[in-house]
Amino acid sequence: MIIKKLSKHIGASLLMLAVANVASAASVPKVVINGVKDGRITSADGSVLFTGVTSDPEGINRINAQLKMADKKAYLMPSGKFVSKSINIPVKFTAKVRQTQWTTAKYQVPDGNYVFILQVVDNAGTRTQVFEVPVGVGAAAAAMAPVAKSKSAAPRVAINFPKNGSTVKGQAVFSGVARDDGKVLKIIGTIMNAANGLYLAPNGQFGQRTELALQSSGGSNAQWTTPTIQLPPGDYVLAVRGADNDGQFSEWSQSRFKVVDPAPANNAAIVATQSAATGTATAGKGVASNGMPYCSNTGQDADGDGFGWENKASCVVAGSRADTHPNCASSGSDPDGDGFGWENEKSCIVVVHCSNAGSDPDGDGFGWENEKSCIVLQAGGRFPKCASAASDPDGDGYGWENSKTCLVN
Repeated sequence: MIIKKLSKHIGASLLMLAVANVASAASVPKVVINGVKDGRITSADGSVLFTGVTSDPEGINRINAQLKMADKKAYLMPSGKFVSKSINIPVKFTAKVRQTQWTTAKYQVPDGNYVFILQVVDNAGTRTQVFEVPVGVGAAAAAMAPVAKSKSAAPRVAINFPKNGSTVKGQAVFSGVARDDGKVLKIIGTIMNAANGLYLAPNGQFGQRTELALQSSGGSNAQWTTPTIQLPPGDYVLAVRGADNDGQFSEWSQSRFKVVDPAPANNAAIVATQSAATGTATAGKGVASNGMPYCSNTGQDADGDGFGWENKASCVVAGSRADTHPNCASSGSDPDGDGFGWENEKSCIVVVHCSNAGSDPDGDGFGWENEKSCIVLQAGGRFPKCASAASDPDGDGYGWENSKTCLVN
């Protein structure tokens, strides 16, 4: 079945702009997803094909799309198989133009419930929200009850402070607004250290992704605030999301900011510790999370990516993001392009791949090219050989088979 085009009365749910956090910010690409009816896409015969239109004055640079099983972590590969690794399916579109039609390939999938995930990036690097559309296939499509006509639209959430790119001094209370045609039920947020991808927890520690419950006035035009927070100097990303009384969630609104010269904490509800957590490891001793030795001093890391070169071998700078996360085997693990991926049920960092195996004289799988650390594809037997080249949809030399990373020759 080829999914029918969305009617003229597309509704408010799928022709949207992400909430802008900066008054002068570049426009966010507009997106239309075809075939959506009552907030979902259905297929009676087991075939799925996703199409739509996107436009932006800067031109379209990249479209990330995924199809995920709704009840478990399983993603559709370009080959038509499902794997536990988060992976994009190819999208055809005309790049660098103001408006373009986009389409995925046509796939045959088992009956069940799925989620179609889409994000568009323009040539200025501005991203849309992450669209998530329920998809019912076969018997699941027939079982889907229609959405009540009176159900409210998702909330809209904005960040008033800190503005994107701003500087924060001392302790602060972050704030914003959330609007809904019903009632805003709750607001949640995250604060991530942009240098290492660690998240602030209510106890002031940084670690795995943690959501903070924010204070909200409620109602259809809610004011939200964080507790008073004292952060150490550094670069951070605040992300906020709201839910209404119908159980609908808004998309995430984000603001990147810098903390400088913080004043001593004065009755702050959350006093954050230094966020470059390294456990008990010290420079020159022990082994980093990716199994590499620590550098004896930070001066060995000329490009600041966390990897150095010492004693004719690669090393990791203690406290860097290379220390706190293992390396991703594939750049396809990072669909949103923020430098952090997800492999083997863990966060990882995406690194540059070497163009020449000669860049790795010690054979540890890591080299040095163009004044930057890189990974050599023929990584010394670190990964088994892939049975099929189709296991490597992004063409970086690494694939995914039998729930494990493999190497495509």
